[in-house]
Amino acid sequence: MMIADRMNPIVLKELRQGLKSKAFVASFLGLQVLMVMSMFIFFASVSSNSGDMEFANGFFWFMLGVILMLFMPLRSFGALYGEMKGDTLEMLFLTRMSSWDIAFGKWLALLLQIGLLVCAVLPYLVLRYYLGSVNITADFVQLGLQVVGSSMLVAMGVGLSAWTNKVLRGLLIFFALTSLYGLPLLLFSFTRTGMSAFALWKWWDPVIWFCVLVLIMLYFVEYGASQIAPHAENHSIRKRAFALGVGVVLIPYAIFLEGTIVPLAVGLSLLVPVLIDTLCEPVYHIRSLYRPPRKWRACRLLLFPGWPSSMLFILLMLAAFLGAGFLITKDSEFAIWVLVFLNIVLYPFLFIRLFPRLSKKPILSYILFQVGSSLLFILFAILVETLPGPSVFEWASYAIFPAAGFYEVMDDGIDDFVLGLLILPTLATLSIHLLKAVPLWRAMFRLGKEAEVS
Repeated sequence: MMIADRMNPIVLKELRQGLKSKAFVASFLGLQVLMVMSMFIFFASVSSNSGDMEFANGFFWFMLGVILMLFMPLRSFGALYGEMKGDTLEMLFLTRMSSWDIAFGKWLALLLQIGLLVCAVLPYLVLRYYLGSVNITADFVQLGLQVVGSSMLVAMGVGLSAWTNKVLRGLLIFFALTSLYGLPLLLFSFTRTGMSAFALWKWWDPVIWFCVLVLIMLYFVEYGASQIAPHAENHSIRKRAFALGVGVVLIPYAIFLEGTIVPLAVGLSLLVPVLIDTLCEPVYHIRSLYRPPRKWRACRLLLFPGWPSSMLFILLMLAAFLGAGFLITKDSEFAIWVLVFLNIVLYPFLFIRLFPRLSKKPILSYILFQVGSSLLFILFAILVETLPGPSVFEWASYAIFPAAGFYEVMDDGIDDFVLGLLILPTLATLSIHLLKAVPLWRAMFRLGKEAEVS
């Protein structure tokens, strides 16, 4: 009882309700049925000389992956939305729990349910070992990978479950249903190829990547907490700290241990949600948010909530990744790829800053602009292929469609002239952001001084 009193109340509440829910009971019983079926297939393959052991192993891990990496993440999509729809958040805040406690508690409760499902699978792993033709170490490694993948997807589901816009939730459900077809095929192909991809890993490789994935998980949980939090709570510092942790882990790993830019490229792709989210942060004129911290007073401009300070933080992060890439490769190729990457990600924010109405729903505006520009770029690529040789239309397109940079790299490579054109949308976007940010920075400093006086 004393242990239960010290636990997060949300964890106890969600765990009790989750274990009694029809969804968990159905998943638990369904998992048992699927495991029994897979064991019959495995036993038939072992006893028969012509049996396909690869198919039997693939079927086992495929069925487990359906429960862990599809069904459990789908359940997480309603974690915070259910509280918002039922108008119960105010009651939870009255218990003096923060928004982080609520979001983290819901994520942890789902992880405990995943742990119960994994414990139910362990006897089948042992039985597979005694039947023979199974590497028990590889089985436990693969089980661990699926648990980590499930935890990541559940964290993403908890964070994105705070979306209340019908269009955004419709897009989220669409991509989730699409994964019902794609993700099982990926799992099946991965399990049939075995663990050869990890044969060359050193002991520090899984430790490094596990730390990175944990930071990304915590970031998504913090994102969900920021969506349900009152405006007076500052969640920007914690989100930037998680993003900074990814850079602190991956940059030394890429320079001193790997000596390749692959970890940097993966790190940049993982930071895409961070970049989009932080640049969509609204600016609230609340004095307590801009009270300068005593220890980090010199860096207070980077700690202020809102997109103007986030822009500086993102630029510093990209500069750190660029510097690391130059130390490794000693050429400008990585810088060109980062420039194209930055143009594509920042392109919709140019219009969001120019048209204030779009900033009311920045995430939705961002997604619609990315989809629209992608469709226009496909049309442009078709037109360029039909034109005889390079033209002014083709060159000008690099300033209009940032994704054309990828097209040029894959087709003919980037020369200095085209590289100059690629810089144009970057400079335009950063200039507009800077012009819009300067008056907001002045307001932030003014509010910070008023907070100190009061």
